[in-house]
Amino acid sequence: NDVLKIEVKKNEAESKLLKAQNALKLAKMALCQHIGLPLKADISPLDSLTTDARKIKYNSVYTDQALQSRPEINMLEQKLNINSAMVDLAWSRYSPNIYLTANYFSVNPNPYNSLKDEFGTDWSLGLVCEFPLFNWNKRGNQLTSARHKRKSASYELEEGKDKIKLEVQRVINKLNEAIQTMEMNKKSLQQSRENLKIAKDNFHEGIINSSELLEAQTLWRKSYANYIESKKSYKIARAKFEKVLARHKVSQGDQ
Repeated sequence: NDVLKIEVKKNEAESKLLKAQNALKLAKMALCQHIGLPLKADISPLDSLTTDARKIKYNSVYTDQALQSRPEINMLEQKLNINSAMVDLAWSRYSPNIYLTANYFSVNPNPYNSLKDEFGTDWSLGLVCEFPLFNWNKRGNQLTSARHKRKSASYELEEGKDKIKLEVQRVINKLNEAIQTMEMNKKSLQQSRENLKIAKDNFHEGIINSSELLEAQTLWRKSYANYIESKKSYKIARAKFEKVLARHKVSQGDQ
């Protein structure tokens, strides 16, 4: 009966191992397809799940860096500048349009010398002032529309900044949660490893049976899997933190 139980556990482990190996192959193929490599290209990630992380305290420096680096904020600022320029343009329509003209010409026959067969030259300067007296408040409507668009762009900019501030706070919280979960799973792994060691000693001494040893091994395997999963979650949380701040690497001073 004990042998059958162990064989069942062994078959379950081999099945999970096969699924993991197949998932690894598919993950590599998906990565190759995403970065433009042949699907069967052999790739070896340089990064690892080994980490020594410390929690991050929320600091306005992170928010300021995100606001300065994020391209969407720059786009909203440019939009606001454009709409402000449109307001100035609408105001300019209330000013008169002034044109300055200058001409220089020659005429044959010469009208300035008794129409003789020769070229006579002359020049002229002109100054024109144009100002519409009445246009059914078209300029006023254009100015009002430009002001509303500028105000809307200002609201969009402030809303974008608030969203980024909230996003920075959220990713820091997620990162700290991932670090705390990883630390807790690390302690659980250490405890399950010690529990497995004691269970093996007791089994060899005949104090416990194989079922209890299998339970200790299963507990250790789950703790180890949870620890690996938490390290992966930390790596993802760290990448999202760097993405929100629009930078590629976090310095050690931020940890």
